[in-house]
Amino acid sequence: MKLAVLYAGQGAQHPGMGKEFYEASSAFRAAFDAADLPFDLHRVCFDDPDGVLNQTEYTQPCMVAFACGVSAVLAEQGVKPAYVAGLSLGEYSALEAAGVFTAKQAIELAAYRGKAMADAASGIDCGMTAVLTYDMVPLNRELLGDAFRFVKENTMCKVLSVKGRVFGIEPPNFVELVVTKSEPGAKGDTATNVTKPAIVETGAEIKVPLFINEGDKIQIDTRTGEYMGRAK
Repeated sequence: MKLAVLYAGQGAQHPGMGKEFYEASSAFRAAFDAADLPFDLHRVCFDDPDGVLNQTEYTQPCMVAFACGVSAVLAEQGVKPAYVAGLSLGEYSALEAAGVFTAKQAIELAAYRGKAMADAASGIDCGMTAVLTYDMVPLNRELLGDAFRFVKENTMCKVLSVKGRVFGIEPPNFVELVVTKSEPGAKGDTATNVTKPAIVETGAEIKVPLFINEGDKIQIDTRTGEYMGRAK
């Protein structure tokens, strides 16, 4: 039987990862400490007292350093996979395991990649989501609050849960919904400061400009319930 190893991507990180390996294995320590980084890898990976592990410029080198260490432990024990692969960031760990990169190269490349991604997203309202489960969670009006009226079936929401208990549901900041009921706009109505009521497909009523008609798809800010514009 042949062995394949799949290396995890960003999203699987957690404080404390690798700490026991580091204390117990010299092979792990050699790979983990191979790179020169502009931050304390031990502090972030093992304890994360500053809460930065989930920031991509720290996550990526930490994840790859941990993976390189685990690969070194496996190799020391004579475990040599026939195949390696990685999920997104995990590709760097797989390449190191395959001998394409040294541990130093893989970790420092991941650090460069993470910093570049963080810089590219600086000042932009964005984020990265890791799908850790495909369980279906029934929406709760109480947890969603006022945004419930803009959420329809199969809307992707962020769910905060611990051991199966849901503590919070966060809908996307913006949704696109079709207007199902509205008084027709008069030809030439282009003003955006004059509004009229309209019903969207979820049954919610919002204020829209006079030129919006039934069948139009519009973008709505779920945080404020405001019309943002026509959807493209």
